[in-house]
Amino acid sequence: VYQHNTLFSNLNLAPTDCLAYKLREKIQVNDIPYNVFRKEVHHLDETKILFVFFTESFFLKGDNNHTPSGQELGIISSSIAHELNNPIAGIQAALSLLMLGEELNEEAKLTLVEMKNGATRCKQLIETFLGFSRANPKSLTTLELQLSPVMLCYQQAQNLLRFRTVESGIRFSFEFSRHSEFRASVNLSLLTMTFYLILGELMTLYSHQLLVADKNQIEKIIKGDIIESSQEIQIQLHELNISSLSFSKLIQNLLTIENFVLQVSDYSLRFIYNPPRDG
Repeated sequence: VYQHNTLFSNLNLAPTDCLAYKLREKIQVNDIPYNVFRKEVHHLDETKILFVFFTESFFLKGDNNHTPSGQELGIISSSIAHELNNPIAGIQAALSLLMLGEELNEEAKLTLVEMKNGATRCKQLIETFLGFSRANPKSLTTLELQLSPVMLCYQQAQNLLRFRTVESGIRFSFEFSRHSEFRASVNLSLLTMTFYLILGELMTLYSHQLLVADKNQIEKIIKGDIIESSQEIQIQLHELNISSLSFSKLIQNLLTIENFVLQVSDYSLRFIYNPPRDG
């Protein structure tokens, strides 16, 4: 029994061919060199072997100018997600079974509920990774969603950050407004991950500012507005100055993959959709 994506099908390799390949082996397929990643995954008395084939162009060059493509990002993220998926499913099943116990006291039940909620958030993060490589990740449109895609992605990102917000005591308070309906064709999983990374950067910056602030006047809330228009998303912050913030190359790469241009000022970020022109 084996599973594979469409990119593997394009290689014209049989699953039995893969078994002969070793970790980090270099192979030639259709006159293109590939690096082999091989790992055994053990779960429920079964052993599965994960294979990922990387082209040389996948790895960042010494000049750091290479930007991974959507396909390359999908390969690595889905490989990680599949490896995490089975253990998380096993944890969820075990917790559900434990919750059926009749001799549990209230404290134990609350602990199991919190653990199950944590496993569910891990599952959501795995689904986000898997969304990077789905055959048609851009199929969702605003008309097919009751929530705005922008609001949906923000809420998912905020939920994934829940452990960090609880630990730090910092929370977000953003108001949504819509100038016009967001119509850019984007991978919502990538947009969720972009929100997740940006919110994390804002929390880090805010935490640093709290170290020198008057603790008697601290309200641990990052306040702002998220403004949606047809080709743009704007995050407007009320008090947090982000002029000193240097966003990671990963955030910039995620935005570049989905044809966004990032503009940053003292109190705002703008993702401007700039699709390539035909011809």
